Amino acid sequence: MKKKKKNLSTETQAVEINVMPFIDVFSLLCTFLLFSSVFITIGIHTVQVPFFSNVKESEKKGKREHILLVDVSTNFLELTSEWSLPPLAKERHRFVNSPSGVQEFHKKLIEIKEKNLESQKIKLFFDDKVKYESVTKILGSVISLKKKEEASAKLLKLGKLFPQVVLGNVIF
Repeated sequence: MKKKKKNLSTETQAVEINVMPFIDVFSLLCTFLLFSSVFITIGIHTVQVPFFSNVKESEKKGKREHILLVDVSTNFLELTSEWSLPPLAKERHRFVNSPSGVQEFHKKLIEIKEKNLESQKIKLFFDDKVKYESVTKILGSVISLKKKEEASAKLLKLGKLFPQVVLGNVIF
């Protein structure tokens, strides 16, 4: 008996991998994950937009509030202090928009806050041409107490000068 030699040739046969079941499984997995992630992320987020219609009627009537408005231009800061109900006492103060003017403005804010500790909010209105550096300095002087020796002990307990700052119509 002779053994037959196998014909070993240098030709290689092309190997085929059937990828269709692999694609089918992953397409089903992707659709399942997409549908299940939609059901996980559904939630209700309530956002209260600050409009005058959101204020309760009891808060609108009978409550006397101290209103502070600051108009900032490239050259001047104008601080207006007034009351919402009689007796109306309206005061206007004008400061130069410079580092020394911002310091005087800050001292005046401390003086006003010490007279009215319950006032929390101040409204700032900026001109379009006011530089960003000036805006940040004014915001810093409105929110924080820069020099601790200028403020009284009651004011230091509060921590911030005016914690609620309204920029035009946007709360900051």
